[in-house]
Amino acid sequence: MKKPEVTKAAVPKKPQTMKFLGALAEQPTYVADNMESVKLRDLNFKVDPDFHTKFKMTATAAGLSMKDLLEECFEAWIKSRKGG
Repeated sequence: MKKPEVTKAAVPKKPQTMKFLGALAEQPTYVADNMESVKLRDLNFKVDPDFHTKFKMTATAAGLSMKDLLEECFEAWIKSRKGG
């Protein structure tokens, strides 16, 4: 019984021009535009798990991040303390 011929697809070989760090120099360079000009600081504290869940669900329902909701709450609190 004769074995069927094995065929291979014609796949071009990868160029061998890439060397250890040489490939990095060939990459296009760009400046990320998602960097904020203001250096952010961490604000870490513990909260009750139920509060965290309610806070996160409220932020999500409003289409906000938790950070944005916290900032809005803080601004509203300051405004209420100043009387208007």
